[in-house]
Amino acid sequence: MMITLQQAASTQGSWHRQGMFFGMHWVWWGIWIGTAVVLLWAIWRMRSDRVEAHRDAVRRLSAEEVLRHRFANGEISEEEYAARLRVLAEDAHVETAAPGVAESER
Repeated sequence: MMITLQQAASTQGSWHRQGMFFGMHWVWWGIWIGTAVVLLWAIWRMRSDRVEAHRDAVRRLSAEEVLRHRFANGEISEEEYAARLRVLAEDAHVETAAPGVAESER
């Protein structure tokens, strides 16, 4: 007794509900969702690193601006200005060279 393809399709429903797909549909959804999560995490991580570097630069520039302002107002001498500017430049160099090192280890 032969059953035609049309009769089999109408009696059994769609082919992927009968186990012929072996759940691969869900595996592919998992792969795509996992890929999207990893990409979003990477973008967020890169952006947060860039924002942190910008904050450090603004903080360093603001300290230099305050020093410049104090020198311009005559609050500090030229020697003191040069010495403090050198200290700020050294701190900036140490922070960029070893960002994970604690203050006590420097």
